[in-house]
Amino acid sequence: MRRTLATALPLCLLVLSCSHLAQAFGPDEGLDSAKAILDLGIQYYNEKRYSQAIAQYQKVLSDFPGTEYVAEAQFRIANVYHWGIKEPEEALVAYQTVVDNYPDSQFARTALVRMGSIIRHEPEIASTHSPIPIPSWMLWLSIYGIKRNIMQEGVSRMNIWNC
Repeated sequence: MRRTLATALPLCLLVLSCSHLAQAFGPDEGLDSAKAILDLGIQYYNEKRYSQAIAQYQKVLSDFPGTEYVAEAQFRIANVYHWGIKEPEEALVAYQTVVDNYPDSQFARTALVRMGSIIRHEPEIASTHSPIPIPSWMLWLSIYGIKRNIMQEGVSRMNIWNC
């Protein structure tokens, strides 16, 4: 009896701990899938299969909202339009979506800089289709604590006033 109890007790503890681990790590399965889909999109982008890359990034946005990967997926969609397909108007809209929907993400500031770059290099887009007014840029930047003189210096370097 004692021997059976001695072997049964560790076995029961092992089963209970495994079921506890399964419950603890269950929600992360979605994160792993979102990361895998995002990585597949990156692979497609590197292979210049841009439509497949966008499809994978959009799948992350639709199937895994609220995960840490959605801001990156939207940012990568913008990058495909900007650097891959070379459709600056679509890139501006996609970068603006990053800024609007994920302002606290690490991708929002880079999206703003890339928007400024597109506007600088494609002035006809700025004159015919301005996705954001310049004052909203300043408001956004001031909210995130960039001092006025640094902001003015950065804006003048980007030459966005010459659009």
